[in-house]
Amino acid sequence: MANSDILVTKLTGSRVRADLVSRPRLAARFDHEPFNGLTLVCAQAGYGKTTLVSSWVHNGAHQVSWLSLDRDDNDPVRFFAHLVASIRNQAPRFEPELMRILQSPNPPPIASLMTGFVNALAGLNHRLILVLDDYHLVTEKAVHDALWFLLDHQPANLHIVIASREEPPFSVARLHSHGRLAKFMETDLCFTPQEAEEFFNRVMKLELSQRQSETLRLHTEGWAAGLQMAALSLAQGQNKDSFIASFSGKERHIIDFLADEVLSNQTGAIQSFLMRTSILDRFNAELCQKLTGESDSQAMLLHLERNHLFLVPLDADRVWYRYHHLFADLLQSRLRKMQPDQLHELHSLAAQWHAEHQFPADALRHAHCAQDMELIARILDRHAIGMLALGEVRTATAWLKLLPEAMVLQYPRVALLVAYNTYFHPIPNVALAERCLAAIDRALAATRDSQSDRHSLMGKVAVVRGYQARYAGHADIALECFGMAGELLPKDDVFHGIAMINLGILQIIQGRFDEATAILCNYTEVSDAQPLLWVTMSSIFGLSRIQFMRGNLQLARNICREGLRQFSERGLQDMPVCGMLHLQLGEIAYLQNRLDEAAVQAARALELAKAGGMELNQGCSQVLLARVKLARGEQAGLEPQYEQRLLGFWASVRLVISSLSGHLAQLWLMQGRVKDLTEWFAQRGIDAKTLKPEWEIEVLVLARLLLQQRRTSEAFDLLSRLLLNAERDQRHGASIEIMILQAQVRQAEDKQKSAAEFLCRALALAQVHEHLRPFIDAGIGLQLLLQKAEVPAALADFAAQVLAAFDARSDQRQQCDQVMAALSGKEEKVARLLATGLSNDEIAAKLFVSPNTVKFHIKSLYRKLGVTKRFDAIQKIRG
Repeated sequence: MANSDILVTKLTGSRVRADLVSRPRLAARFDHEPFNGLTLVCAQAGYGKTTLVSSWVHNGAHQVSWLSLDRDDNDPVRFFAHLVASIRNQAPRFEPELMRILQSPNPPPIASLMTGFVNALAGLNHRLILVLDDYHLVTEKAVHDALWFLLDHQPANLHIVIASREEPPFSVARLHSHGRLAKFMETDLCFTPQEAEEFFNRVMKLELSQRQSETLRLHTEGWAAGLQMAALSLAQGQNKDSFIASFSGKERHIIDFLADEVLSNQTGAIQSFLMRTSILDRFNAELCQKLTGESDSQAMLLHLERNHLFLVPLDADRVWYRYHHLFADLLQSRLRKMQPDQLHELHSLAAQWHAEHQFPADALRHAHCAQDMELIARILDRHAIGMLALGEVRTATAWLKLLPEAMVLQYPRVALLVAYNTYFHPIPNVALAERCLAAIDRALAATRDSQSDRHSLMGKVAVVRGYQARYAGHADIALECFGMAGELLPKDDVFHGIAMINLGILQIIQGRFDEATAILCNYTEVSDAQPLLWVTMSSIFGLSRIQFMRGNLQLARNICREGLRQFSERGLQDMPVCGMLHLQLGEIAYLQNRLDEAAVQAARALELAKAGGMELNQGCSQVLLARVKLARGEQAGLEPQYEQRLLGFWASVRLVISSLSGHLAQLWLMQGRVKDLTEWFAQRGIDAKTLKPEWEIEVLVLARLLLQQRRTSEAFDLLSRLLLNAERDQRHGASIEIMILQAQVRQAEDKQKSAAEFLCRALALAQVHEHLRPFIDAGIGLQLLLQKAEVPAALADFAAQVLAAFDARSDQRQQCDQVMAALSGKEEKVARLLATGLSNDEIAAKLFVSPNTVKFHIKSLYRKLGVTKRFDAIQKIRG
């Protein structure tokens, strides 16, 4: 949130009156507690919690940051924006990165971000008291978790005060056991006889006898609000003895009687003013005039304050006020009972005023109370884009969900946000997005807005249409849309950065690395000029991916590490978007055959993706972990239901850098799922003639499948065309895999010399870029080829390294080798062919035996290998 969106009235606390009753017994308890701890003031409404805390901090020597909470603070971004602003009142240079993190589309759990926040507090050069008033209004678990982290790791220079109607939903027992907790409950806050007498006689000037004062105190149980109601009633000149005798008992409902007494003695104008303004959480004279029609509202407010009518000033200039919460509840109850038909009109007026004065959260709440969906839509049409840009994603999205589609389509900016938001769901509602965009097109055709407003809306529409085209696989249309958005939108618009990053990603997918680099280099620094951290991280990831695709694994790795260092230095290491770099590091480690590191990086990527709800990253991380396990000789795969969920959407999205469909295809090939792969390629329309850049990973898998099916001529032709494209774009990583496959094809055709030539070309390129795993994953056939090939002297060391990687496989492989050595000649031949993925019929044809004979040998293999399934046998044979 920007500074202009901070409600300063939430940051000042209640002003301390000069005629306040002194309560030294409570102040002494405050001062006696250790500074590094928690003071919890917990009591129901009307016990003077806020007054007590205000008085203590006002008379103390320490700096105080105050935050009065309300229901809107259940949006974590809003809560922390105001919390940080309150601390900045005492420490202007307080700049935790937490706010930037929360404003991103996929923030992590808040508790995971608190380390940097706590460190920033510990770095202050003075003691600070942090007051959180009305904490009972917070129900958001993420905020509770964050506050508990702060209490659990509280710096020595911080004291926290919580005032609440109920105890916080986290245990403070450990604080109590360490002597760091002070609790003030209702029994502590009740007025003593001396305090009640001082209040009646010195503050309210009623001249009550000690007996009269004590009678009222006993009847009200020392309840501050009850004492004040009684005093206000007596101040109207009633006979003291008869008034005191007119009510008795200790039931809380006596407040209704007292309220009636107080209100009935006010003029009709004052009663009307009180009831009509009671719906407001905070107000000034102008807002009161909007609801009451009274032009002298400022004079009325000053009159109410002078006469102790439960009015609480919120700033030193007496501009903003609120009613005591208990009194507001009573006034609202009276309003609902006496003038129920006025509620909708009052809330509607309040909503209009707040919208006009740039308080959208309050405006939306009042519009909702007025049950005016159209007013909500108008407010969102004006303010929701700004709310999203400021990070209040949860709040804006919740309001958007309330609107029926027919109303959404009437308001262009609301329709835009609904369309945009749909592409940040696991399975976007593309049809809804299209209906929204069509409605915007109609509105643009009829609008008379200024050119800048039209361009702003058109640019944002182009961003959404760009996403639409990306997910549908239309690269040219997507490039055109994002390019148009970049031209229409000013550079300080967050949608401009989103458009440019998407443009860079598409250039990478199309193999235009230089163009992509020129775009992405503008967005690689974490800075205030670029508020969306997703944009920065995507730029870093994109630059790393370019080097990865060019085969420059070390440079790709360095870019990732530098990006993570930059984020970690600012306490941003737990951002879900950081998972992109961990996933990239995992893929690099896998290619370099550092499987332990690959597993660690993939697990971290998975953890962050789950925290941020980033399903694409989550799926890619799961697949990489499974591939690592298979490479170790372990059983691995995805849960069938989860795999189907991925196939439901993300596996069909083509224009993404980390192709989930490609990674799934690689996994299925390692698992020997030939049938699933064949059906998959048929369903996707991918065949040997398909050479779209975004399908390269899948096409490589297809080439391997063709090889397993002995369709070597088709496989080699496909690989030759792939290699031309890869070498043209200098995608050396793909070139290495292609040439390894070409060697395997020639080997299958018994063209050993040609096979060795392709293998040496792959070794020469892989040696420069440290690629090991593509050779190992090619299997035992390639190992045999490498052992027999005449390798040039310049490649001898690297060839030995590759062979050592083959030999350094797990104990399971060594055990399998022993089993293989004990097989009969026929069984060994069947095992070798089985490992290539051939069917029983194909193996029978190769060996010139019947399928039943093959089946007999396979059962014998299962028994000797200690497995019961074909897949497990293949994995053991492959090692």
